[in-house]
Amino acid sequence: FPLPMGHGFPRGAGATPRAVDVDDSEWMFPPPIKKGNCGGDLSYAKQRAKEERKWLLVNLQALDNFQSHQLNRDTWSDETIQALLESSFIFWQRSSASEAGRQYLNLYRVAPEDLPEIAIIGPTGIKLFSHSGFLPPAELSGMVLEFLEQNSLDSKDAPKMRQRKRSTSGGEDLALPVPSSTASAQRTDLADELGLSAEDLELERALQMSMAAAEPLGDERGDAEGSPTPDLAQSEEEQALSSEKGAAATHLPPGFKDTLRNEPEKGVPNTTRLQLRLADGRTLVRRFFLDDKIAAIYAVVCAEVEEASSRAFTLQPPMNSLELLSVADSTLEDCDLTNSKIIMRWV
Repeated sequence: FPLPMGHGFPRGAGATPRAVDVDDSEWMFPPPIKKGNCGGDLSYAKQRAKEERKWLLVNLQALDNFQSHQLNRDTWSDETIQALLESSFIFWQRSSASEAGRQYLNLYRVAPEDLPEIAIIGPTGIKLFSHSGFLPPAELSGMVLEFLEQNSLDSKDAPKMRQRKRSTSGGEDLALPVPSSTASAQRTDLADELGLSAEDLELERALQMSMAAAEPLGDERGDAEGSPTPDLAQSEEEQALSSEKGAAATHLPPGFKDTLRNEPEKGVPNTTRLQLRLADGRTLVRRFFLDDKIAAIYAVVCAEVEEASSRAFTLQPPMNSLELLSVADSTLEDCDLTNSKIIMRWV
């Protein structure tokens, strides 16, 4: 299932470097993404990501590790994963046997036993997310959507850093935040290697900490132990119920149910797929016509999530501040929502 021609290449550009790596005959399951695999070395891929305002997603593989073959067979061939890569990432996949792959291992100090590695790299060259080992497509898509939901290329806040390592007990992988001391050392080391300013990186970290410190630590209206009095609690509950009922009349576009048409089949022209991250944690992929109204997305959400008809929520692309309710009468094509993802959040 190769990605569409031209994925990951700048529009209007001339010849681009090829992805130089081992021959497909050496793989049990060769990498399925061909045209979407960014050519050139890592520096070229980083520059491409900056120019196209996308994140850089790296997959470093090892021929002698079956989990690398599993990723090719199960994960990178998945239609949903390919849609995510196409919309938000420059994809750069290499084996550790290639020269570019060895450069990555040395630059980011990745041990051969930690392969295969999946990593997301930000505009400054810092590795913001990494996972060691195989990931099934459903789990990877959830993690990628969570990353996109928490981080924005337009944000002034320092991106959140996460590492995922194989479980030494043989169970499920463990997802852990990078300890502050480890993250600081990693940033300092990479700043030296990449020629970045360590002061700028520390400024980003300080900005993130100051923003977190500015958030309220809790409800200060209760008694000395932080618990509200019964009368106040009752009043707040009534206010919340009243607010929710009021919001239910305004968080859905008028006549939205009438805008939903039957889902078009795969291959029908002038259609696109949307990936919906629902507020209950589920991910739904559905096809729409390009001239479908944005309001039709609300109809799908309300059909899938029982509370959605009465509980206020927002729909929003992760890389955009636009709330879709304001453009509910526009079409998907008008809003450039092709092969996109939409995040549902409770208000």
